[in-house]
Amino acid sequence: MFLNASRFLSIFLILVLLQMVLLPTAGAVEKFRKAQAVRSDVEIYSTASFDAKIIHYIKPGDLYYISNKTFGPFYKIKISNKILGYVADTELNIQGIGTVQEKPFIDDPEVPSLNSQKKKEKNPEAFDDEEDQAEEESHIKSSYNGIILHLINYHETTMNGSQVADLYGIGYRYIPFLSDYSASVAWDVTAAYGAPAYYQNILNAETKGLTVWSGAQIVNIAIVDTNKTLHYGIGAFLKYANYNVSSNVTNKTYSLQELTFGLLLEGGFIFHFNPFSLDLGLRYYWERESYGGLSLGFLF
Repeated sequence: MFLNASRFLSIFLILVLLQMVLLPTAGAVEKFRKAQAVRSDVEIYSTASFDAKIIHYIKPGDLYYISNKTFGPFYKIKISNKILGYVADTELNIQGIGTVQEKPFIDDPEVPSLNSQKKKEKNPEAFDDEEDQAEEESHIKSSYNGIILHLINYHETTMNGSQVADLYGIGYRYIPFLSDYSASVAWDVTAAYGAPAYYQNILNAETKGLTVWSGAQIVNIAIVDTNKTLHYGIGAFLKYANYNVSSNVTNKTYSLQELTFGLLLEGGFIFHFNPFSLDLGLRYYWERESYGGLSLGFLF
């Protein structure tokens, strides 16, 4: 029995995305950097600024993951799943690199070549602006959770054909440790209240219902810049549907229930503000019928 073109395309897209998700995770050992403190009580800051709040201290002997890129004279460092901060580069002994040599201050009299490059003195107000910018450099947190809204273009094979209707859902989503280190496991649950409109339109019936999707996804996360994050992944979900259809023709009420298992492809951008983030995403559900959706999350 041959698969139709749309089903074949769905399987192909799932396999491609599965490779995109799993291959970076498999190569994570090469992508990671580990480092340890060069002295006792090395300060971990909340943002990439020496004036920022100190949120933790580390000591030699303990290895931590750090970012591949620097934020000025800082590396981003993961202390735990709940603590993500910044550490000065000169305070680290990085595996495969060693310690970072401290750079001379531009006003040091022993480095006249650097002083000659400075064209003019900075306005004191400019220093305040730079400090404010450093404090606001990143609103990225170690994990996010919050309310997510869905518009799902639902497809179902019923009543002698393939029916289509939009369902509006509301749910909860959790995404752990937003970083550029490796894949994470996110999960969410969404409920759409009311039965699809085609039951009422075709059967001339009064309807009530509930559709619930619940699942988990392996999500790859990439930091685009200090206030924007890209995420994409693949996962599995369970869908439970319970519709009550009261026919005006037969004067009978029918209870329709269904429990199905499916695969989910998802991707989107998270825009980070303070104190919340907006998650704009696309989803593709693959079960008995394939259908897509849009999502808008308010994460904290």
